[in-house]
Formats: sequence, structure tokens, C-alpha cells
Amino acid sequence: TWSPALNNQTTTTYTFTPTAGQCAANQTSMIEITDIPIAQFTILPNDSILLGATICFNNTSLNANTYQWLINDSVFSSDFEPNYTTNEEVELVFTLIALNQTCTDTFELYVPLLEDFYIYAPNCFTPDADEFNPTWRPMISSSFDLNSYHIMIFDRWGEVIWESYDAHAYWDGTYGETGRDVQDGTYTWILKIKKQQNDSYFQYSGTVIRIQ
Repeated sequence: TWSPALNNQTTTTYTFTPTAGQCAANQTSMIEITDIPIAQFTILPNDSILLGATICFNNTSLNANTYQWLINDSVFSSDFEPNYTTNEEVELVFTLIALNQTCTDTFELYVPLLEDFYIYAPNCFTPDADEFNPTWRPMISSSFDLNSYHIMIFDRWGEVIWESYDAHAYWDGTYGETGRDVQDGTYTWILKIKKQQNDSYFQYSGTVIRIQ
């Protein structure tokens, strides 16, 4: 015979009774019941994550006493509630393995990485004899594919007076191979570039004022 445990019990009794003719003997054993662990967690921020952001984990697992945290299948912590700072531009899959004395459970959470795209272009520069602000170029985040960089600067008649395929090149306010100074005034720039994980080109534009 077997006596099942109630929900709030931690042990159950199992009795085995062999018989041979008129003789019988009983053997009773106590079996410990262990609740199955349930792995679960939430994170903050709870949406797409910016590169360099610190992710905080809220461990809401049940019936577990040991934890193993993984990111993209690599173990990074065994703490109850660790933190993690993103440092790579990759998709993030966080996994929690919750364990107790006898069982394990696994919970996964996919978090898209929000790429940190920015382009900052000063609106003026002063290519005079002093050392302050003598050149101009846009500042671009590494989320862009810098190998696809192409910038052009136009005068007010639409003529290209300077262009470059080098994201680190500066315009010094000159024109042509001889390096002739252009007149002070407002110039239009157009930048074409791709993002790291997208083959489509994006175009950005603005104006910059040359002040002698």
C-alpha cells in the first residue's frame, strides 16, 4: 500500500507487505518530497538595452537554492541577483538555471540590443591662425560602418568643394588640390553611411558656417 502526501507535507509513507502462506511482514520507508524548482526572472530596463547600459536582474524563482546565469550560453554569475553591463553589439539571450537538491529548471529571456546611433556635426568652425576650432568633421558612433563613410560639402551653387571617404578626415576650409581658402559663409554637407547590421545606406545632411 502507498499513502500519498498532502500538498503541505514534505514526506510520504510507503509500505511494502510480502506474504508467504500464513506469514506476512511489513517494511515501511519514509520518502522525502522535494518541490520542483521554477526558474523565472525579470530585468530592468525591461525593453531594448543600450550598449554600455547596466542590466539589473530580479530573480523571482521558486523552490531553488542555487543559481547559474548565462549570457549567450556563457556563464557570467552564480549570484542570486547579479548585474550585467553590455559591452558588445550583439543580440542578448539571458538564461537562468535554478537548482535545488534534486531538480533543475531553466528560463530564457531574449533582449534586443538597442544600437547607440548618433551623428553630431558642429554648425561652425574657424580656420584662422589660432588653435581653436580650426577644422570640421562630424562625430559618428561606432554603431555605423565607418568603411562605408562618404561625405560631401557643397557651396551655395551646388558644387562639391570637398569630399572624403575617411571618417577621420577633417575639412580645413580649403578647396581643391592647391588648398585655396573658400569664402566665409554657409556650406551644406551630405553624409552617406551604412549601419553595422544593415546593408542599406542612410543619408544625413546639414549646414556648417565657415568663419575666418
